[in-house]
Amino acid sequence: MDQGARRQASPGSSSSCLCPSEPRLTRRCSLQVEKTTGTLTHFIIEPFLPHPSDAEFYICVNSVREGDMILFTHEGGVEVGDVDAKALTLLVPVGGELPDRETIKKDLLKDVSGEERKEALVDFISRLYSVYVELHFAYLEINPLVAVEINGKTEIFYLDMAAKLDQVRSFRRSCAQEKRN
Repeated sequence: MDQGARRQASPGSSSSCLCPSEPRLTRRCSLQVEKTTGTLTHFIIEPFLPHPSDAEFYICVNSVREGDMILFTHEGGVEVGDVDAKALTLLVPVGGELPDRETIKKDLLKDVSGEERKEALVDFISRLYSVYVELHFAYLEINPLVAVEINGKTEIFYLDMAAKLDQVRSFRRSCAQEKRN
Protein backbone atom coordinates (compact mmCIF):
# COMPACT_ATOMS: atom_id res chain seq x y z
CA MET A 1 0.00 0.00 0.00
CA ASP A 2 1.31 3.43 -0.91
CA GLN A 3 -0.11 6.22 1.23
CA GLY A 4 1.80 9.11 -0.27
CA ALA A 5 5.10 8.36 1.45
CA ARG A 6 6.89 8.96 -1.83
CA ARG A 7 9.18 11.91 -2.26
CA GLN A 8 6.52 14.08 -3.92
CA ALA A 9 3.31 12.03 -3.94
CA SER A 10 0.13 13.50 -2.59
CA PRO A 11 -1.23 12.16 0.72
CA GLY A 12 -3.79 9.42 0.29
CA SER A 13 -2.68 8.02 -3.06
CA SER A 14 -3.03 4.27 -3.13
CA SER A 15 -1.82 1.32 -5.18
CA SER A 16 -3.19 -1.71 -3.31
CA CYS A 17 -4.67 -2.49 0.05
CA LEU A 18 -4.71 -5.49 2.30
CA CYS A 19 -6.89 -4.15 5.07
CA PRO A 20 -5.48 -4.73 8.55
CA SER A 21 -8.97 -5.57 9.82
CA GLU A 22 -9.70 -8.08 7.05
CA PRO A 23 -7.40 -10.92 6.00
CA ARG A 24 -8.32 -10.64 2.31
CA LEU A 25 -8.00 -8.09 -0.45
CA THR A 26 -11.10 -5.95 -0.60
CA ARG A 27 -12.69 -3.36 -2.89
CA ARG A 28 -13.12 -0.73 -0.18
CA CYS A 29 -10.86 -0.16 2.75
CA SER A 30 -11.21 2.36 5.56
CA LEU A 31 -7.81 3.30 6.84
CA GLN A 32 -6.09 5.86 9.05
CA VAL A 33 -2.52 6.97 8.34
CA GLU A 34 -1.24 9.39 10.96
CA LYS A 35 -3.98 12.06 11.13
CA THR A 36 -5.59 11.28 7.77
CA THR A 37 -8.60 8.95 7.65
CA GLY A 38 -10.34 7.89 4.47
CA THR A 39 -11.70 5.10 2.34
CA LEU A 40 -9.54 3.61 -0.39
CA THR A 41 -11.59 2.60 -3.44
CA HIS A 42 -9.20 1.92 -6.35
CA PHE A 43 -6.51 -0.74 -6.37
CA ILE A 44 -3.89 -2.11 -8.74
CA ILE A 45 -3.11 -5.77 -8.14
CA GLU A 46 0.28 -6.83 -9.47
CA PRO A 47 1.61 -10.37 -9.90
CA PHE A 48 4.20 -11.47 -7.35
CA LEU A 49 7.79 -11.58 -8.67
CA PRO A 50 10.11 -13.58 -6.42
CA HIS A 51 13.61 -12.08 -6.40
CA PRO A 52 16.59 -11.71 -4.08
CA SER A 53 17.06 -8.39 -2.28
CA ASP A 54 20.33 -7.73 -4.15
CA ALA A 55 18.31 -7.57 -7.39
CA GLU A 56 16.42 -4.47 -6.15
CA PHE A 57 17.43 -0.97 -7.22
CA TYR A 58 16.04 2.55 -6.93
CA ILE A 59 15.86 5.11 -9.72
CA CYS A 60 14.38 8.58 -9.88
CA VAL A 61 14.38 11.22 -12.61
CA ASN A 62 13.52 14.67 -11.37
CA SER A 63 13.41 17.99 -13.21
CA VAL A 64 15.53 20.58 -11.42
CA ARG A 65 16.56 24.13 -12.37
CA GLU A 66 19.77 22.95 -14.09
CA GLY A 67 18.16 20.11 -16.05
CA ASP A 68 17.03 16.56 -15.28
CA MET A 69 18.65 14.82 -12.33
CA ILE A 70 18.84 11.02 -12.37
CA LEU A 71 19.29 9.42 -8.94
CA PHE A 72 20.21 5.73 -8.66
CA THR A 73 21.02 3.42 -5.76
CA HIS A 74 22.07 -0.21 -5.91
CA GLU A 75 19.72 -0.87 -2.98
CA GLY A 76 15.99 -0.52 -3.48
CA GLY A 77 12.71 -1.65 -1.99
CA VAL A 78 11.46 -0.95 1.51
CA GLU A 79 14.98 -0.62 2.88
CA VAL A 80 16.08 2.08 0.42
CA GLY A 81 16.75 4.52 3.27
CA ASP A 82 17.86 8.12 2.74
CA VAL A 83 18.02 8.35 -1.04
CA ASP A 84 19.32 11.92 -1.08
CA ALA A 85 22.30 10.90 1.05
CA LYS A 86 23.29 7.73 -0.77
CA ALA A 87 22.10 8.01 -4.38
CA LEU A 88 24.57 8.36 -7.19
CA THR A 89 23.51 11.20 -9.48
CA LEU A 90 23.78 12.19 -13.10
CA LEU A 91 22.65 15.60 -14.35
CA VAL A 92 21.39 15.97 -17.91
CA PRO A 93 21.69 19.74 -18.51
CA VAL A 94 18.78 21.73 -19.93
CA GLY A 95 18.81 21.15 -23.68
CA GLY A 96 21.46 18.44 -23.29
CA GLU A 97 21.46 14.79 -24.23
CA LEU A 98 21.75 11.73 -22.04
CA PRO A 99 25.47 10.84 -21.78
CA ASP A 100 26.98 7.78 -23.44
CA ARG A 101 26.69 4.26 -22.01
CA GLU A 102 30.11 4.29 -20.33
CA THR A 103 29.35 7.53 -18.49
CA ILE A 104 26.03 6.14 -17.25
CA LYS A 105 27.80 2.99 -16.01
CA LYS A 106 30.61 4.96 -14.39
CA ASP A 107 28.40 7.59 -12.74
CA LEU A 108 25.31 5.58 -11.76
CA LEU A 109 26.06 1.86 -11.85
CA LYS A 110 29.49 1.55 -10.25
CA ASP A 111 28.03 -0.42 -7.28
CA VAL A 112 26.03 -2.84 -9.47
CA SER A 113 27.50 -6.31 -9.88
CA GLY A 114 27.62 -8.18 -13.18
CA GLU A 115 28.38 -6.73 -16.59
CA GLU A 116 25.22 -8.14 -18.21
CA ARG A 117 23.10 -6.63 -15.44
CA LYS A 118 24.83 -3.25 -15.96
CA GLU A 119 24.19 -3.41 -19.71
CA ALA A 120 20.51 -4.21 -19.15
CA LEU A 121 20.21 -1.34 -16.66
CA VAL A 122 21.91 1.11 -19.06
CA ASP A 123 19.42 0.10 -21.77
CA PHE A 124 16.55 0.58 -19.33
CA ILE A 125 17.80 3.96 -18.08
CA SER A 126 18.22 5.19 -21.67
CA ARG A 127 14.68 4.14 -22.62
CA LEU A 128 13.25 5.46 -19.35
CA TYR A 129 14.84 8.87 -19.87
CA SER A 130 13.59 9.00 -23.47
CA VAL A 131 10.02 8.33 -22.27
CA TYR A 132 10.47 10.84 -19.42
CA VAL A 133 11.33 13.59 -21.90
CA GLU A 134 8.89 12.62 -24.66
CA LEU A 135 5.87 12.38 -22.34
CA HIS A 136 6.76 15.50 -20.34
CA PHE A 137 7.31 14.02 -16.91
CA ALA A 138 8.48 16.35 -14.15
CA TYR A 139 9.19 13.49 -11.71
CA LEU A 140 9.41 9.72 -12.08
CA GLU A 141 10.47 7.31 -9.35
CA ILE A 142 10.70 3.52 -9.50
CA ASN A 143 11.27 1.56 -6.31
CA PRO A 144 12.00 -1.22 -6.51
CA LEU A 145 13.42 -1.58 -9.96
CA VAL A 146 14.27 -5.29 -10.21
CA ALA A 147 16.92 -6.85 -12.48
CA VAL A 148 16.82 -10.66 -12.45
CA GLU A 149 18.22 -13.35 -14.70
CA ILE A 150 15.55 -15.35 -16.51
CA ASN A 151 16.61 -18.06 -18.96
CA GLY A 152 20.15 -16.69 -19.09
CA LYS A 153 19.11 -13.10 -19.84
CA THR A 154 18.75 -10.13 -17.47
CA GLU A 155 15.15 -8.93 -17.38
CA ILE A 156 14.04 -5.63 -15.84
CA PHE A 157 10.81 -5.19 -13.86
CA TYR A 158 9.49 -2.09 -12.14
CA LEU A 159 7.34 -3.09 -9.20
CA ASP A 160 6.22 0.32 -7.97
CA MET A 161 6.29 3.76 -9.53
CA ALA A 162 5.32 7.32 -8.66
CA ALA A 163 5.18 10.05 -11.30
CA LYS A 164 4.16 13.64 -12.00
CA LEU A 165 3.59 15.12 -15.43
CA ASP A 166 4.55 18.64 -16.46
CA GLN A 167 1.10 19.91 -17.43
CA VAL A 168 2.41 23.15 -18.94
CA ARG A 169 4.62 21.27 -21.41
CA SER A 170 1.75 18.91 -22.28
CA PHE A 171 -0.55 21.89 -22.90
CA ARG A 172 2.00 23.64 -25.10
CA ARG A 173 2.55 20.45 -27.08
CA SER A 174 -1.19 20.00 -27.70
CA CYS A 175 -1.48 23.67 -28.81
CA ALA A 176 1.43 23.21 -31.22
CA GLN A 177 -0.20 20.07 -32.67
CA GLU A 178 -3.51 21.92 -33.15
CA LYS A 179 -1.74 24.71 -35.06
CA ARG A 180 -0.12 22.16 -37.38
CA ASN A 181 -3.49 20.54 -38.17
